[in-house]
Amino acid sequence: MSSTGFLSTVKKKGGYSLEREARRAAHSVFATIKSWMAPAASEAMRKTLPEEVSQIWSYAPIGFRAGSARTAEAALGPRHFILRVQQAGRYESYRDARTAVESVLEALSKAIPSESAKFLSRMVPRELTPVSAAGKGRAA
Repeated sequence: MSSTGFLSTVKKKGGYSLEREARRAAHSVFATIKSWMAPAASEAMRKTLPEEVSQIWSYAPIGFRAGSARTAEAALGPRHFILRVQQAGRYESYRDARTAVESVLEALSKAIPSESAKFLSRMVPRELTPVSAAGKGRAA
């Protein structure tokens, strides 16, 4: 999947009229996920993504470093994750941030190999993501 395909999926799922809105959503969600990863884990994830999607991953800023994956599993619930995305993307509402999360995670589930999906599913609350279905050809 190319970045155009990835961003097109985000744009369509999120109901965004502009690609820059889809890119903002991707950066917000990726920044939130990356904040829970060690730098080495983030780099390993970047290497598993298709080249164009990995560039979006690379350019997503990290505004805060929240902790390790083990900490994230215990502490990061769906509401907290969405609130972090809301902060990262400077969305006006929780609903806008949730739309960003859902659209990006659906596109990501189609772009990553199943072994990356397993790792990523530890970073993202299970209730939010179709990532567990990645590699099976459909979103959950």
